[in-house]
Amino acid sequence: MSLDEIAPDYVGDDRIVVTLKPGSLPTAFQPFTVEIDYSACDPDGGIVLPVELFLRSPSTATSRIVQTLAPETWVLTPSEGGPHLVLVRELFHNRWWGRLRVQVTGDLLVAASAL
Repeated sequence: MSLDEIAPDYVGDDRIVVTLKPGSLPTAFQPFTVEIDYSACDPDGGIVLPVELFLRSPSTATSRIVQTLAPETWVLTPSEGGPHLVLVRELFHNRWWGRLRVQVTGDLLVAASAL
């Protein structure tokens, strides 16, 4: 087995397309929807489950693992304003992933120690 078979050039490609659903307005404490497109993964065998859905806000991070069916949409309700990172990736295969940076309207959380 060659290195190209073990780790082909496409490993780690940004082939999952994550976009903000048209009409969605990212606001703190209000749900908004992102759309997930896996079609660029099809030429090389498609997406392989499980898929991790990851949300990183300025003060927290949450993760959800989907093992049965790769979702086409994800509804998020941020608990604070500021920059957020939405990441979708194959969990164990690490072939493909996609990300979206979203600016959420609203206030940042204030750390309890700062009060």
